[in-house]
Amino acid sequence: MKSFAALAAAALVASATAATAAPTIAGAYWSERVLKVCDNTSFCELNFTAVPAGKTLIATDAGCVVTMPTNQAISAISVSGRKADNTSIGLTNYVQISSFSSDASSRRYQGQTKMTHLVLATQRATVTASKSAAVGEFIVSCTLTGTLQ
Repeated sequence: MKSFAALAAAALVASATAATAAPTIAGAYWSERVLKVCDNTSFCELNFTAVPAGKTLIATDAGCVVTMPTNQAISAISVSGRKADNTSIGLTNYVQISSFSSDASSRRYQGQTKMTHLVLATQRATVTASKSAAVGEFIVSCTLTGTLQ
């Protein structure tokens, strides 16, 4: 039984490396949360679901929680996008960040912003968080909300 519990725990950790669900769409309302664990890098990019053909996403709100080692600091959280061929879209919005808790091993930051960020059909929104050093684990969870038109 113990080996099954260990295997289940390992599977849960592995699945948390990059987790996303399909966006919630209700009428014109769109919302999606993405969680990603990045190791030994100073930036972490979260990729959201591509906007359906014939639609435009107007992202209006971004909220993120970032966890990192206590000896590091967050540099920025930005909202941008990528085209279907993975090239970057030039428009970028920055999320306002505040530190909201820490303990002996980790520091957590929270960020949120109101914005008007357009993501065209077949493009996908991205959120990139960056920190002061490239060592250690880096956990980023962000939710984008907006309207589809």
